[in-house]
Order: sequence, then C-alpha cells, then structure tokens
Amino acid sequence: MKVSEPERSVTGNRKEFIGRNGSLASPAAMRRTRLSGRAGAGFDPCAAMQTRIELADGQEREIVFVFGAARNTDEAQHFIQQYGGPAGARQALDAVLGLRLEVDQLRIAPCIPSDWESYKKIHYRYRETVYHITVRRVGEGSNQVMRIAVDGAVVNVTGGEQPQDRIPLVDDRREHYVEVDLG
Repeated sequence: MKVSEPERSVTGNRKEFIGRNGSLASPAAMRRTRLSGRAGAGFDPCAAMQTRIELADGQEREIVFVFGAARNTDEAQHFIQQYGGPAGARQALDAVLGLRLEVDQLRIAPCIPSDWESYKKIHYRYRETVYHITVRRVGEGSNQVMRIAVDGAVVNVTGGEQPQDRIPLVDDRREHYVEVDLG
C-alpha cells in the first residue's frame, strides 16, 4: 500500500479501523487523526491507510493510491517505484484504457475485459482543456471502437474517412464530453 502524499498512517487491525461497536458505514478510523501503524499476526486483518488532504477552493491535485500483491518485497518495491506517483499511475491507467496521445488526437484502443459493459468519466487533460470520456460496450464484447461523439456530435464511425479510434483534440480551455461506443 502506498499513497503519493508524504504523510500517511496505516493499520492492519480491523478492530482499530471499525472501532468498538462500530460499523463499516461509520468506521472509527474516519474520526481519528492517525492510525496506529500496527499490523501482523494476532489481529483480525484488514488494510487501511489514512492521509490528510487540504485543498483551497478551486484547487486540484492528483493523488495516487497503490494497492496490490507481489511475490516478494523486492517486486513490491519495484511496483511502488514504477506506479506509486502520478506519472506512473497515469501510464498504467492509459495502458489498460488504451489511451495514447498522437499529436492533436487521442487514440483509444481499450484492453478491458469483455464482460465490462462500460467505464465512465475518464477525465483527460489536454493542455488547458478537459475531456470527460465515457466508454460503453454496445456490441458483443469486442474492444473495437465503433463510434465516437464529442459534445453530442459524431466525429468518427466505423467505415468513415477518419480512423475510428481517435478523438480529435483542441485546446480551447473548455470542457468537452466524449462518448465512445465499443462493438
């Protein structure tokens, strides 16, 4: 477990996280300033991490949480180094979602499992412009891009003149809404 924020606390004790007579709907850990750092044998196991984040009105910050499993400590440290910061996490997410910037177009070639129906609201920043991308499966489990619409206007369809797997990008400092249909 890792968070990209410098201050964090953890616990491996479910009782500490939930609290005496507590519940998952309102765990005691949400009312604490720090967790104990205790983990190991003898506890009802869980994995909980807490970090404090303060943002000014209108401020944005990218924060990365990494949870996973590895064969050994060295492999775990490697994964934390590679994916523990914003750039590494973005690279991993872009690979799964199949996003790749090509000059002024965003190529989308998802590598998602065939039983996923959709994933919603990927927020992709291109210079000073934000694209809110929703991907949904409309066909039989294929990851082939069938249609792309930007702000309701269809820009790419199968069989059209433009390659169907690219979202045209402009830096107009606005927010745009993109729908991608897989078939």
